[in-house]
Amino acid sequence: MNSSPEILNESFCAYLYTVPNRERLAEHIDTHHLADDSEAITSQLEAVVKTCEDHLYNYPGGVPWTTTFVAEFRSHLQRAYPWLNAQSFARIMAFAQWLCWHDGLDAPQ
Repeated sequence: MNSSPEILNESFCAYLYTVPNRERLAEHIDTHHLADDSEAITSQLEAVVKTCEDHLYNYPGGVPWTTTFVAEFRSHLQRAYPWLNAQSFARIMAFAQWLCWHDGLDAPQ
């Protein structure tokens, strides 16, 4: 894959806005003439979302949403995907918070 961190982050922000949207990603890929890297980009973005979901679903005792948890979560994702920037992480956080609310993954208060 020849996609730069900038291309991956721009594509990620097109793909994930609260929830993943493959149609929006396909439009972004078409508009930005990224068809040659489409499969690799899509695979990488879906892997980020899967890593996020796995971490949240497997977090013992429920997701606490403390400052410490958020810092550890970000570190976990950036170790696996060092290209993630602040804007992409903000999208991940919006998705993660929605997912935890929707699927009841938040820690009891």
